[in-house]
Formats: sequence, structure tokens, C-alpha cells
Amino acid sequence: ISTGRLQNTHELWIGTIRAEKNYSMLFPIPLDTYKYEITKHMQQAKIMYITRNLSQKIILDEIALCANQNHKDTLYSIFNLISDNTNLDEKNRILAERRISKMSISSIRKMLTMKSKNNVKVTRTRTSYERDFEMTEAIKRDRGHTCQVCHTNIIRKNKPPYVEAAHITPKSDGGNETPDNIMILCPNHHAVFDRGDCNIASRSTSRIVIKANGKTWPAIDLRVRS
Repeated sequence: ISTGRLQNTHELWIGTIRAEKNYSMLFPIPLDTYKYEITKHMQQAKIMYITRNLSQKIILDEIALCANQNHKDTLYSIFNLISDNTNLDEKNRILAERRISKMSISSIRKMLTMKSKNNVKVTRTRTSYERDFEMTEAIKRDRGHTCQVCHTNIIRKNKPPYVEAAHITPKSDGGNETPDNIMILCPNHHAVFDRGDCNIASRSTSRIVIKANGKTWPAIDLRVRS
């Protein structure tokens, strides 16, 4: 099955059609199209097409079922290809959030521990620094999706509570998405840390103490929970 985004439309064509190489990819796993309602058939061309929203749902469903990481990466590429022009980082964060939500907590903590031992170099694209959204979403879950200062979060319908991952050492200074460099904060405390009158009173690989606006925050645990 090949997919291609048509010029000036919001539809994804699926079928045995000829498409330019840059706009077509093969799904790496069989796709059960009978699970989905097809919006229109074109029997004369022996093809069908579906809306962009439905095509995104199909791909996200397949990502959730896929166990092969290389195949997942291909599906992520297809998802980005057919998606609209919303912020790519946010789309990648949502995909990572969905994947992490399906993992067991023991698998998450094993992943955090293993990746923390690897000294991954921070890379920069033409417009931004690359981020490991799976790591930040895993750290959020490991720490209970709760602000580590005020112990609150934002409840969302059918999604994990909303909190934010704050880099202690910024990406621009070589900071990575490892547990010892990430604090889980509510939007208010994240803004205070990034833009307020903030100083790091003490810091180690296991904990950090921050003084903000003349007050000292409770010590924040940076370790992977056991």
C-alpha cells in the first residue's frame, strides 16, 4: 500500500497509484483497512481515498501495534509527511507520549537507566536542537506526571496529566534529556525557572536545590525511581 499527499488537498490516497518518490512510502506492516470507514471509493481507478484525520488515526494505531523500532520510525515519517503544518516538536511529543503510555513502568525505568549511561551528543538542525521526546515523556511518567515543586498538574480528558519537562542545563549548552538534567514542573514553575529571578543553590546528579524569587524550592529528586 502506498500513500501520497495530493497537492492543494487534505486527503491521503491509498492504493495502487503512481506517485512521486518523495511523496510515497510503503507501510512496513500489513494494514487492515477493514477496521476503518473509507470515505469514498473510485472503482473506475481501483483506488480509494480517506481524509487526513482518518489517515493519521490509522498510522497512530499501527504505531501502537508495531514492535519493530525501524518500522515505527518509518511510520513516524509517514505521519509527519501527511500531517499539517502544526509544530513538529509538539507532534513528536504527542507520539512519544502515546508510546510511553503503553509501556510498563518497569520497562520505562529500565530505558531511563540505560539511556542515562550513554553520553549522547546534542545535535542541532537548521532551526532547532533535536530533542528526545521519549525520554522526557518517560521521566514524566516515572515521576508521576506531577510538578516536583508544588505537586500539582493539569488533568486532561483521556490523556496523562499535563506537566512540562524543564532542562536544567539548556540544550544550547549541551544539556540532554536525561533524568539528572530534567525537572518535571507545572507551567507556572517552569516559567519561573526559565524566566524568573532563579539561581541554583546546589546540584548533584541525584538532586537539585533552586532559589527563585527570594524563596528556596524543596529539593528536587533527579534519580530514576526504583
